[in-house]
Order: sequence, then C-alpha cells, then structure tokens
Amino acid sequence: MGQPSSDYLEYVYEQLRKEKQEKADAEFELQRQHATQQKLLEMQEKQAEWAQQREAMQQEAAAAAEAGEGEAAPPAAAPAAAPAEEEPKKTTEMEVDGDGEPPRVELTEEDKKQWHKRLDAVPDLAPSALSACFADFSVPDPSEGFDEAFQLSS
Repeated sequence: MGQPSSDYLEYVYEQLRKEKQEKADAEFELQRQHATQQKLLEMQEKQAEWAQQREAMQQEAAAAAEAGEGEAAPPAAAPAAAPAEEEPKKTTEMEVDGDGEPPRVELTEEDKKQWHKRLDAVPDLAPSALSACFADFSVPDPSEGFDEAFQLSS
C-alpha cells in the first residue's frame, strides 16, 4: 500500500484547502454582517440622540422667542447643524470597512499528514442498521471453518 502518489496527494490537499477556505469565507462573511449590523445600530442610536438634541434646542429657541430673547435663538441653531455634518462621514467610514477580504487559509502539518479525504458526512453503515445487527456480531467458531482466531497487535 504505502504512500499515495504526489499527484493524488496534491489533489487531496487542494480539496482540503478548498473546504477550509469555504469555512473561513463563511465565517468572515458572518462576522462582516454582524459588524455592519452593529454599526447601523450605533448610527440609529446617534441619529435618535441628535433628533432629541435638535428638538430640545428648538424648544429652548421657542421658549426664548416667547420670552422676548430673539437674539438667543441663532446660536442654538448652529450646534444643531454640526450633527448633520457628521452623518455623511460615518456612512463613508462604514462603506470603507465593509470592503475587506477573507483570510487566506493554509494547510497545517496535521492536515498534510492525511493521505485521503475523510468522508465524515457519509457513514459506511447507517446507524439504524448498525444498531439492529450489532447483537448478531460474533467471533467465528470452528464449525464455520476457522481453526484459530487471533488478533494482530500494533
């Protein structure tokens, strides 16, 4: 038996690398989506806070206008414009952060020790068939044509 040919090993390593890359890509995409959602939530919270500040400033300006202090209203309007200028900056930052590439995966030494691709998804024997027949498993007896049963130890 021995070690498989180098062509076959390259094929197996490529398949393993593709599987690892797909998993890494999926995980990266999930993390990116989570980060995007977090940023959107933060932006919504800030916008709500800015709206409350604007409303409070407008109420102060209205109260000042009623009291006859018409000069106090213009300075209150200037800070209300500052949060509106910050909003476009935040959206451009979010767009830049979302353009990252997924990490490139490499095979570990443990992966390179594998000579064949494992088929864990498809078992050799269905669990129901194994549990139904397990009680019938036995060591062969001499009447079946076996004179001696022995086990090779490693």
